[in-house]
Amino acid sequence: MAWIYVLFAANVEVFWVIGLKHSSNALEWIGTGIAIVISFYFIITRRENSILREAGWSLLALG
Repeated sequence: MAWIYVLFAANVEVFWVIGLKHSSNALEWIGTGIAIVISFYFIITRRENSILREAGWSLLALG
């Protein structure tokens, strides 16, 4: 499931990079900003899930 977050974030990232290059009015800039927030959200969510899972496995191995 975590890799789906990464793939989705990568696809959204393509759109916000294009938006940074081609935005010319306020609505396009707002859309670009929203795409950036969505992309970062999914990357951060994936990383938090990964950290918690790794910590759980570490505690299980030690205990």
